[in-house]
Amino acid sequence: MSEQGMFGAQGTGDTSGYGGLARTAASTGSSERPYGSYFDEVADDLERAYPMFSDAIERVVLIAVNYPFKRRLKLSFRFQTN
Repeated sequence: MSEQGMFGAQGTGDTSGYGGLARTAASTGSSERPYGSYFDEVADDLERAYPMFSDAIERVVLIAVNYPFKRRLKLSFRFQTN
């Protein structure tokens, strides 16, 4: 996936002069257990409530914002179309 322009603007919105630049979005890998804090409990509760949880999850990423004060657990689900 790539974005055009310096600030990701499309069409005539980019007036920065950097419209010819292309950025490629970085893809992060999946975080491994133990996630730490209460995130392991959340994952365990989801697995108990939904037995197919591990099959439905494509990627788990633990994001640290202003570490160690604020952390987020991002779950990417695998969608199937029939």
